[in-house]
Amino acid sequence: YVQVLCQDKFMAKKFAENFEIKTPQSLLVFSHSYNKELLNTFNYPIIVKPNYESESIGITQKSIVSSANEADSLIKQLLKEFDGILVEEYIEGNEIAITIFGNSHDLFLEEVELYFPIKENFTYKAYTSEIKQHIAIDIKKSNYLMRNDIEHIKQLYYNLSPNKLIRIDGRIKNSEFYLIEINANPGLYPKSVVPRTFEINGYSYKEMLKKLFMY
Repeated sequence: YVQVLCQDKFMAKKFAENFEIKTPQSLLVFSHSYNKELLNTFNYPIIVKPNYESESIGITQKSIVSSANEADSLIKQLLKEFDGILVEEYIEGNEIAITIFGNSHDLFLEEVELYFPIKENFTYKAYTSEIKQHIAIDIKKSNYLMRNDIEHIKQLYYNLSPNKLIRIDGRIKNSEFYLIEINANPGLYPKSVVPRTFEINGYSYKEMLKKLFMY
């Protein structure tokens, strides 16, 4: 159930809101019910992406649009390939990833900031497929989360049991945390975010695997 919930970006955010976690304004649209007038409720820019995919599938720099006309065109294009499109307020701010593992007695909860490459053809700092597939990003330990944020995230995590390893992606805007996505099956290859988060916190790759699989 947790895997299915987290694969559904829209419902995962609604679940997180139960724990007083802020999320971007969002709308889930389908081909049989889509109406361009729905786009008038948003402040722009917004991001338009497949709701049920992972690994940044269907998300490019062109996914972030600055007008209802652009959004309408992109939604119609994506609906030809994907079932269910998420229309979401674009949160401009620092992007962080939170790795959580363990239980109330022994909890690994650490945050890192993602630093995107500065390139002329990248208008927005977002983890799009162009960056994820072709360009390495830097990460550094960060401390943006407030005490209340951490408590709310802990409650979210404990209510996502039996999953023991979760990565939460979010953004910091005006010192406030906004949840973007919950990943209940984060990548564990050495250069992915979770192993690098463990590494920053003093774990070798082998030590991380031992902690995860012998817990």
